[in-house]
Amino acid sequence: YTSPNKRFVYSLLLAPLSYDMKYVKDHRVDVKQYGIDEGDRTKNSFGSSLTTKFDWKISDDVSWSSRLYYFTSYSMLKVEFENTIDFRISRFFTGRFYAYPRFDDSRDRKREIKEMMTIGFSYRW
Repeated sequence: YTSPNKRFVYSLLLAPLSYDMKYVKDHRVDVKQYGIDEGDRTKNSFGSSLTTKFDWKISDDVSWSSRLYYFTSYSMLKVEFENTIDFRISRFFTGRFYAYPRFDDSRDRKREIKEMMTIGFSYRW
């Protein structure tokens, strides 16, 4: 969906049959932390998934992009929710806030979050 003024764009993908593969190349890495059985280097899962994305230009100075990914094999669950807010502070300075929480119950560390805040210099000719 795209709004008439093109300030909001939304998409949805629903896959009733999905495939998820985890692969660890380095044999020195503890594969159990990734939900892979001891002695194996890969894990294959079949299930269903949902991906939704949107881009919203809130104003001329602020925009928000988001992605939600959901996968389940009916014995495990993986959810990722990625958010980026871009904003203009002044004519020459911009900023970005990025948050990426995720949940994966097939791993030892089930909940993770990655956040980042940046300020940059921009100049247009």
